Amino acid sequence: MDWLTSLRLIWLFIGALLATAVIIYCRLWGKRTPLTRSFIWYLVLNVIWFLGQIFRIFASNYAMEWIFVRLEYFGICFIGFFWLVFCLQYTEHPWASKKKYLILLGLIPALSYAGVLTNDWHHRFFGLHDRAFNTFGVLFYIHMFESYIFCTSGTALLINYAFCQMGKKRKQVILLVLAALFPLLVNAMVVSRVIPATFDTTPFALLISLVIYFVATFKYKLLDLVPVAYHAIVDNMKEAIVVIDNYRQIVRYNRVFRNIFPEVVTAGKPDLASFLAALIQRAEPGPKLDRMTHVLAEWAEKNHTTDIKLIDPSPQWLAVNIQPIYQRGECLGRVISIKDISVYQNLVEELHQKNQELSQMNRQLQEYAATAEELAVVKERNRFARDVHDTLGQTMTLLITMLQIALANCRHNPEEMEKKLTEALRVAEEGLAEVRRSVAGLSMARFTRETLMDALQALIGSFENTGIHVRLMVERYDGELNTRIMDTIYRVCQEALTNTVRHGKASMVIIEMQFKSDTLILLIEDNGHGCATIHKGYGLLGMEERIKAVNGLIEIDGQPGSGFRIKVVIPLMTGTVRRGLAG
Repeated sequence: MDWLTSLRLIWLFIGALLATAVIIYCRLWGKRTPLTRSFIWYLVLNVIWFLGQIFRIFASNYAMEWIFVRLEYFGICFIGFFWLVFCLQYTEHPWASKKKYLILLGLIPALSYAGVLTNDWHHRFFGLHDRAFNTFGVLFYIHMFESYIFCTSGTALLINYAFCQMGKKRKQVILLVLAALFPLLVNAMVVSRVIPATFDTTPFALLISLVIYFVATFKYKLLDLVPVAYHAIVDNMKEAIVVIDNYRQIVRYNRVFRNIFPEVVTAGKPDLASFLAALIQRAEPGPKLDRMTHVLAEWAEKNHTTDIKLIDPSPQWLAVNIQPIYQRGECLGRVISIKDISVYQNLVEELHQKNQELSQMNRQLQEYAATAEELAVVKERNRFARDVHDTLGQTMTLLITMLQIALANCRHNPEEMEKKLTEALRVAEEGLAEVRRSVAGLSMARFTRETLMDALQALIGSFENTGIHVRLMVERYDGELNTRIMDTIYRVCQEALTNTVRHGKASMVIIEMQFKSDTLILLIEDNGHGCATIHKGYGLLGMEERIKAVNGLIEIDGQPGSGFRIKVVIPLMTGTVRRGLAG
């Protein structure tokens, strides 16, 4: 064995050991992913290639060497295919997950290897009498063509991928490209006879390639970054993620970003300019959009957070965060995260709208309150006016009548005069007390069911001192009379008696209260002068307002010489009481 063969044997042993070490490391400590499996298979084929050449050196005859050639070419035929599979996995190419495409591609090296196994029948892979296997047939060159296609396609994917990466990932890709190109170029020179075929330097080139793989695996953590898993994680995020490098190229984006800005990722090679153009075209103009586009366009190395509103094709609120990427103090690019906050913003706008509506309603309520207050004042003023009119009207009418009687008896009947003056004094005191109750707003609360009859009897007694005879007739009633109805009954009787004394000049008044089907009927009749035309002054108008307030009806009838008649009908609220009213 000459020194050149010995040196070649050492290279092969070192290459096989180095590849085996990387395989063991990847198998024991690498992540169990399709990427790791494809890389391990690629290294296994390298080991098979090395072992085939080692065993060929020690082969003692043609038959044994032919066995090891078939072993060696198993690795050689499939190594390009598995390199392409590894590159597809590493660069996250869509074909990496298409098993049927990979199977179809795997049939090509399988057919090439079938040509190796059947070479004794057709001699289209190696020459007919070539014991060194250095002369090649048409099948060999077809095999070389498809192997170069696989290797160059995978390397081209890596080169294109390298321009889209930053930091440690870019260094990984550059090492992989170098590891692939070096043995590919050396093997091309051997096949094209630039390097003599008797001195195959491809194993030496593979050893250099394996050293580069070793550095990429252990120093730059080749298999610690799992692109397919990372891609799946980022794609499943609810936020849109886009990465822009220092060359202002979009090197990575996820599914959400593609859904929000489809025009960016479909318009050729996506970059920052196309992203800014889409923003300016679709977003609502304003200072927030201007500030964001300025930060991106000027490439300011600082964080920036804002929110913008897209108005095309439909309104959509987005929260945008721009984050620079640093490694060892060097800015490598930008990561932009975009979150859809339309639901939150719509709730804020709806809340703002509701606040405006509530403010408007509050202003209306204030206006209503002011109006209600004014109406309450007017209502209270009218109530006070009615109460004072009824009280003072009765009091002054009684006082005038009694004083007239006293004046008529002052000379010939001093005792009668004194009696009338005493009665007039009592009426004046009661009238003053009634006015005070009206001022305090207590007139409606003065009666109860038990005291109404006593109050009516006292009222009748006051008027009978003027010489009028009043007859009160009340049916028994076992229901309930509320305070407002009792006050209305008293005030109607008070006003009717006052008008009888003041205008009717009657000597007899009949007051009758009837209860029929939950209805109170109050009849008041006198035998006075009557009147042809009824003029409703403040007293009668106040009487009508009181009756209307309790949902009642009033009829007034007065014919000259036939007296005056008032009929009041008031609906009642029924209820059981302990005892009823009796006349």
